Amino acid sequence: MGMQAQLAQLNVALNPDAVHAHPPAPPPTRYFGYGSNLWIHQMDTRCPGNTLLGVAFLRDWRWIINTRGYATIVPSPDSVVYALLYTPPPRTRPRRPPRGRPRSST
Repeated sequence: MGMQAQLAQLNVALNPDAVHAHPPAPPPTRYFGYGSNLWIHQMDTRCPGNTLLGVAFLRDWRWIINTRGYATIVPSPDSVVYALLYTPPPRTRPRRPPRGRPRSST
């Protein structure tokens, strides 16, 4: 019998209610808001009901505007990206602004 199975049996022996216990809930999603998502009002519009947790940073990454004109982050030794860290409401993620040019009917 493997160690995992032995530990499971020991847990049941010490805590019989564990058999009926629900698995732990997954940790809440965190959203690393950089670029235009540093604007709190915009984030509230894109993701209503979010919770602002505070300032966060990511070492060895750099914020850039890519060739398509959008903000992104790329690996970069000795660099730091600062952001605001949010917890979005369950089953949501921030809406992105529309990309590309508006289509014309003419």
